[in-house]
Amino acid sequence: MIKKYLYSTLLVTTAPCFGACKDSDDGGDDPIDTGHNIEIITDILTKAQVHKTFKANESLSVFATTDPNHLDGELIKKDVTATFDGAKWNFSQLIPLKEGGIPAYVYATSPVVVGVTDMGKIPVDITKQEDVLYSGAKVAVSYNSNKAKLTMKHALSLATFNISKQGYSGAGNLTKLVVEGTPVYSKGTLTVDKAKFTGTEKGRISVDINKQINEKGWNTGIPNIWVAPFVTLVDTAYLHAVIDGKEYVTRFPSVEMKSGFQYIFRLILTRLGLEFIPSQTETISLNKEDDEMQVPEGYGLLTIKHNAPAFLIPSLIGDAPFGTIDWGDGTTESYGVGAVKDYGSKSNHVVVLESWNSTGFELKTLDGIEELDLSEY
Repeated sequence: MIKKYLYSTLLVTTAPCFGACKDSDDGGDDPIDTGHNIEIITDILTKAQVHKTFKANESLSVFATTDPNHLDGELIKKDVTATFDGAKWNFSQLIPLKEGGIPAYVYATSPVVVGVTDMGKIPVDITKQEDVLYSGAKVAVSYNSNKAKLTMKHALSLATFNISKQGYSGAGNLTKLVVEGTPVYSKGTLTVDKAKFTGTEKGRISVDINKQINEKGWNTGIPNIWVAPFVTLVDTAYLHAVIDGKEYVTRFPSVEMKSGFQYIFRLILTRLGLEFIPSQTETISLNKEDDEMQVPEGYGLLTIKHNAPAFLIPSLIGDAPFGTIDWGDGTTESYGVGAVKDYGSKSNHVVVLESWNSTGFELKTLDGIEELDLSEY
């Protein structure tokens, strides 16, 4: 993984303190020592193309506790925000350190959260499509060493969708992408130290897009969606794409998404629908900004006329074949070994199997098949 570090120093401006100065949220009288407040330096690890550097008026939530073992331990100050002014960072409240006192332990998250007292339950609203950062393991500071160096990391997964068209006659104007399904959460909480995500609410994650789909896909400006890490090895997730005013739905391939990684999915748009290319899914660090799409080979159309009440799709042969099934009754679905359509009664239907990476196929039975068209296979 290529690590790209961007540096910013968060400095605390201190004012002279005479007599008794307050350092507690409830107006207590504990003395603080001028010039010995917490400072932090942040490194941003593998910043994605959607957010390369901190800009003026961007902010972090900064947490400090004297409890090294529990994320729900009492905070020294609550709701502390550090805001970048374009040159340095300024704290909304000073976080003092006492001479001879016990160490403090520092964490940070972005974007800013309010009212958080348990760092094991940082709220995340994924529908806002924000690049959520967390600082990781605790960093100790003390009166004589008051500067904490924090390495900010990505808490979410970045799903990227590169689409090419093949045999599609429309303009290919992509206006919306939506991710939804059993493993997809729209809200949840994460831990500030390890970004362990706990979903609290499932829902659809959507972004508006304005991209023109072409025959070769895109190599820059590829559409992205931030998602909570999810797995489709058992549960099913779907991608909805609005293209030329029509909504296409296709099932995610098997994938195990993790925080801090970008997943580039390649898809093909045809007259029959939209399909993932499972063999071309790529997992990379969030540094990568461009992409080069390889159009799969072995394209073919297999057309079968039959009168069977239930029809078993032929099994494709080849290296990771994939495709779309048009069942001839107005419904389509992604190809899968053993896919069956129950029509309910004996009637005539024309099934079209569109495939890539296929070198042949196997029919389990010829019962009910009236015509087999291999002219485009």
